[in-house]
Amino acid sequence: PIVATLFAVLYALLILAFPPSKSITRKFSIIFLACPISVAFFNHTKLYPNAVLCSMFGRFLLIWFAHMSHMVCIVEYAPTDTTPTKDKQEDLDWKQRTKQAWTVLFDYDFNGRGAQNSAKHSHARTGFLLHHLNQIVMFYSTMSAYETCVKTYIPFLRKNFPVDPSIGQHLTTLYDLFKIPLNWSIISMLHFELYHSVFALLFVGLGLDAHHTWSLALFGSIKDAWSVRRYWGKYWHKYVYYSFSAHVRAVTRGWMCLQKGCIATRLLENTLVFTVSGLMHSMVSYVEFEGRRDVWSIAFWFTAQMLPIVLETLAQKLWTAVLGRASISRASRQVRIFERIIGYLWVLSWFMWSIPVYEIMRDGLTLEMMRRRAREA
Repeated sequence: PIVATLFAVLYALLILAFPPSKSITRKFSIIFLACPISVAFFNHTKLYPNAVLCSMFGRFLLIWFAHMSHMVCIVEYAPTDTTPTKDKQEDLDWKQRTKQAWTVLFDYDFNGRGAQNSAKHSHARTGFLLHHLNQIVMFYSTMSAYETCVKTYIPFLRKNFPVDPSIGQHLTTLYDLFKIPLNWSIISMLHFELYHSVFALLFVGLGLDAHHTWSLALFGSIKDAWSVRRYWGKYWHKYVYYSFSAHVRAVTRGWMCLQKGCIATRLLENTLVFTVSGLMHSMVSYVEFEGRRDVWSIAFWFTAQMLPIVLETLAQKLWTAVLGRASISRASRQVRIFERIIGYLWVLSWFMWSIPVYEIMRDGLTLEMMRRRAREA
């Protein structure tokens, strides 16, 4: 997978630095790029004897391919001459073209208007490197402490501090339910942030990238996630946001000619983005388990994220109407605190319910699949 990925990166640099002039040729260039990426993807489990790392690498390949398709086919990126003495793109030499192509090769939040976004922070280079070095130490220490706590201290407490069986059963169930969203939302975030800091330190430290082109963090603050909409929009990473959304809009607004800004259009586009993200996870799961486990339930779970978002929208409209009739300002501090508390409990409850439902569905479908194959054998 490493050799195929390196070949894909070199070819991607080529088509970004020297983009085809015709739209149809650009599309064919992306089809050619899909070949080495497919080889790397279907062999990504051979990367390293660590399931988490291999899974992240598999998702990276699919997300990066979507980013390249976005840059080449939708944005139609081309290097531009920024010097005042030249006004023709053909005057750019290969070094200038390659340098500009490199800056957008992995820039998932490229603004699509022919230039990179402004600096992502105000840190100097040394401060930036120290920040990410501190992040690496902090995130790794936190994950190690959590793993030690789960494997050592929690079993110790259960064994040496017994409680009434009925109460203990409820506490165990509550702990198991709480641990699921904790692993999905916090521990996964620490994994992503750890690798992000490692690569930021590597690329900036070696001089491959300017420090201002890297962000200080991938994720937002968990404090902003007082609704499921804000969880995905404000807290979770934006790796797939621009590329997946652009492809979806190309279908809904380009092919289907749906009206921009319409509620139905926004609902459909958001649903499709979640669905595509779920299908990406399904593809990774299929390769990792070689078809021995159900892969469609995770796509269903991601698509179902629109359900709480729609319910939140309706609840907010109803809540605003109630406050209006009671002549209570929504901007008051007491109302904001109440909304935050209810919001945090709602988000936690949603994930404590929906993730176990997904896992039960996945395991049930997997068992049925195994039984069907056993009967056919």
